[in-house]
Amino acid sequence: MPNNKTMSEDVDNDDVFDQLEAVGERTSDFASAVTGLLQHIPIAVNKLRTNVKSLKDTITQKDAAIATKDTELALKDDELALQ
Repeated sequence: MPNNKTMSEDVDNDDVFDQLEAVGERTSDFASAVTGLLQHIPIAVNKLRTNVKSLKDTITQKDAAIATKDTELALKDDELALQ
């Protein structure tokens, strides 16, 4: 006997549409969340860039201070050697 069922006999169309609508809403919510996160990326990158520059400047200043102290100590060593 041939299978002559229509779609409405096999599946509850309202249930399918409700499920599709729910998937669409979740997809939309997910897309909104991703879009919101993407808006924060440039801000985070700029903050990191600022922090890295500040740390680099601090290291440069400390290196200069160490070099100055090394020079002072070398001069004192020379003075002691001459005495």
